[in-house]
Amino acid sequence: EPLTAAALQMLYGGLAMLAIGTWTGEWSHLAWNGRTIAAEAYLTVFGSIIGYSAYSYALRHLPSAVVSLIAARTTSTPNRSA
Repeated sequence: EPLTAAALQMLYGGLAMLAIGTWTGEWSHLAWNGRTIAAEAYLTVFGSIIGYSAYSYALRHLPSAVVSLIAARTTSTPNRSA
């Protein structure tokens, strides 16, 4: 099941990052306020849930070659606003 595999990859990746962050002392730099909570909620909803749902939908309705090209194009486009 692809959804289960992706969920497990995200879970284990998050646990690895948590362990590395704890080991390197990142907890002392953490400051929870309204802005950080809003950013965390935004990334959880739009970056993870909606992003993965759109990717999964595209895989079901488009050829995988097209989906991989779209993913490669959107992640490798330089920021031209600078």
